[in-house]
Amino acid sequence: MDYSRLEELCREKNISTSKLAEMVGVSKGNTSTWKKGGNPSLEVLCKMAEALDCTIDYLLGNEKINLMPSKKYNALMVLEASQADYLSNGCRTDRPDTIDLGEYSVIAKYLNCDPKFLINGSNTTYVPALKDRAADTFDKDMVFDIINLMSYLPGNDEERVMQLQISRIVLYNLAMCGFDEAAVRSYNAIASKTLDFLYSGEVDYKKHHAYGLRFNDIRSLNVKTGMSYQYMFTGVKNGRDKK
Repeated sequence: MDYSRLEELCREKNISTSKLAEMVGVSKGNTSTWKKGGNPSLEVLCKMAEALDCTIDYLLGNEKINLMPSKKYNALMVLEASQADYLSNGCRTDRPDTIDLGEYSVIAKYLNCDPKFLINGSNTTYVPALKDRAADTFDKDMVFDIINLMSYLPGNDEERVMQLQISRIVLYNLAMCGFDEAAVRSYNAIASKTLDFLYSGEVDYKKHHAYGLRFNDIRSLNVKTGMSYQYMFTGVKNGRDKK
């Protein structure tokens, strides 16, 4: 993690790094590890980014500027940062080449959908597998597994379709809580072409603009709506959800 950037972000919020550690639920001693270049867990990074109003990539030093909806920059700065983001994500080597059917079933059960929906690009209508679902139907908490899946630029059609379908699940669950298309568009946090495709019901996912939501998009929706990642992925609320 870029510790100097962390300190800068903390100063903007008028808090110390030790206070931030306390806010995200870890011991103050972690700041020494961060100062030496160590990285927190993904869960802690998400909490830090939310507290500091920044993207995870900016916190890690992978972005030149903080591409959050509340920040305003000139077009050249955004293009430069977006190019760096594209290269850093597109060149990740720890992404699996394929996902086996067993993994699809586990992911689908967590997302409350038919496994076939995740791999069928021609089906653009999400239908929950269970109505009035409760948290005790989860075999495990997969929030950060799903976040990881949405953090990659898709390397093949399989990944692209899955990201599109998960994006449709997110938008469906938000709509069920009152955040419809008009509300999501009003946040000006997600590329209009991305939303045009996701809301249109188009099935030609090979179009150049047919990409799902990236993690930074989902985090922006988390911030703007006040709805948890768990709710957006599963439709099941937790204590942090605002509605």
